[in-house]
Amino acid sequence: MRDLQLANADPADAPTLRLQRFILGLMRMLLDEHHPASQCRIIARELADPTPLLDQIVAEAVVPLYDFFHGVLREIAGPDLPEAVLRRCVLSVVAQCFHYRHSAPVLQRVYPDMHHTAEDIEQIAAHITQFSLAGLRDVAS
Repeated sequence: MRDLQLANADPADAPTLRLQRFILGLMRMLLDEHHPASQCRIIARELADPTPLLDQIVAEAVVPLYDFFHGVLREIAGPDLPEAVLRRCVLSVVAQCFHYRHSAPVLQRVYPDMHHTAEDIEQIAAHITQFSLAGLRDVAS
């Protein structure tokens, strides 16, 4: 995940573009069967049955993920959005992304025709970005 953040950390890019690219990269990592997703499987296992390794995973992968979203969403929302509201926005964006991965067995049964081709992943990422930006702008206004 560190590579994903570094690839989208250029402050010269607009924050909405960084958010869009990050969500797309994250969704590819989570859903693309050709992507080595061992990191995701380890995290899922730790969430289901925590071991002492969870602290390391949180420090090295989860905190930087949340910090990235927090910083980009703060740039988009502006300084006046209360911290507690921004935190809920961060959690909402993260939840949308991870829902596709962690709920896959259920989603496959609810929507048997749903697939995760490269094009589908791009559309999912675009939707999450658009939906999140609209929600953030509404909350910030």
